[in-house]
Order: sequence, then structure tokens, then C-alpha cells
Amino acid sequence: MRKLLLLTLFFLPLFIQAQTSSFVQYSVEEGMVQSQVQSLVQDQRGDLWIGTLAGLSRYNGTGFKNFTRKDGLAEDWVTVSYRDSKNDIWFGHWAGGVSRYNNQTHKFESLNLEEYTRFRTVTAITEDRQGFYWIATEGAGIFIYDPVKNSMYTVTLNEGIPSLNVYDLCLDGNGNMWIATDRKHSD
Repeated sequence: MRKLLLLTLFFLPLFIQAQTSSFVQYSVEEGMVQSQVQSLVQDQRGDLWIGTLAGLSRYNGTGFKNFTRKDGLAEDWVTVSYRDSKNDIWFGHWAGGVSRYNNQTHKFESLNLEEYTRFRTVTAITEDRQGFYWIATEGAGIFIYDPVKNSMYTVTLNEGIPSLNVYDLCLDGNGNMWIATDRKHSD
């Protein structure tokens, strides 16, 4: 019995197939607006939105459609993308701009938030349970956008964030907002 087990263990690897991966690369030659990718998000139809240094490329599985400031983006350099609960897609930009692709109208809207973000790079966007949008920046902290009132609230160092360099946001299952910064909070 022991010999049979050893023989089985010896020959088993010959019959096990290794998992293989296949990669397809896309670039300007295949139709992208630019090839330095900064962000990815998938919409409700399955299209992939690709944020680059020179605009957006939307890939539908067969081809690309490109978008820039001429199409309504706040800026061309897209740093982050986020799909919200209404299936609108939000884009943060290098110089503090925020754009939203309205899923109902199929148009881009620049939210003109640069004065609030102090022209700092947008690093993360997420929606909380109340429908407010949290916008993180590198160097200007966090801003909370109320779309109903079209107003912005600033989260300051005095309110608990340890640094104005905020690199990511995550809303957990309990409704807590997790904030990634470059500094430990000191009490």
C-alpha cells in the first residue's frame, strides 16, 4: 500500500496541468489616447475606462473611444477613477480637477472643484452611505462634496487626519471611512 502511494505521488505531477496566463497589451497603436495608464474602472455595461496622462480611453471589447478636455473633462491627465452608486463615473485629475461622466446623459461634467482642491493632485474618490463624495488629494487633504447642495466641506488636520497627503480612501462594510496618509497620527 505504501509503495502504491509513493508511486502515485511520484507520477501525479505528470498529469497535473499548470495554470497558464495570457496577456494582451494595448497602446496608442491599437487606438488608446495615450499609453501611460493611471487608473482603470469598469462601467455597468462592462466597458473599461482607462485614465491616462492625455485623457480617457473607453474600451468596449473590440475598440477604443477616446475623450479629452474637448469632450468635457476638467483636465486631460486622469489620476483616479471611481464608479458611484448611480453608475456615474468620477475622474480625479493631476491639477485638482474632478470630472463626472453622467450615466443618464452620457456626457462629461467638470465639477470646477480646483479652487477647493487647491490645484493638488486628486488621489482617491469614494462615496459614503449618505451620498457624499470624499475626494482625497496629495497636499490639500480631504474634501467632502455634497451633490445635492453643490457644496464642499474641507476636512482639516484639526479634525483628525494626520497629514494633508492622502493617498487612498476606503469605506468598509460598517460605514467607516479608512484614510491612507503618509504620517502617523500623534495624540
